[in-house]
Amino acid sequence: MSSSRIPTLLFLLLISSCASLGSFQDLDVDNDGGINREEAGVSGRLMEMFETADDNNDGVLDQDEFADVKTILERYRREDASQRRSGGRAESDQH
Repeated sequence: MSSSRIPTLLFLLLISSCASLGSFQDLDVDNDGGINREEAGVSGRLMEMFETADDNNDGVLDQDEFADVKTILERYRREDASQRRSGGRAESDQH
């Protein structure tokens, strides 16, 4: 395997792990309307992204913040699938 493919594979692993975060309701164990750091800890990937995802820095991910994370991850998954169909090259590399 070429060393240039390793970052791509690591990125794909990250995306596939994050994309399976589960639902907000599943992670909000105490049903208080937010996902705190302890609840996010169930998903190591969500915990890694917690600080960035917590837009208002209140220590809790609300439904909008969580939805933003899932939207971004879904976009990355779609872009990745598109790149794989085009031979693994970005649009700008194809010119």
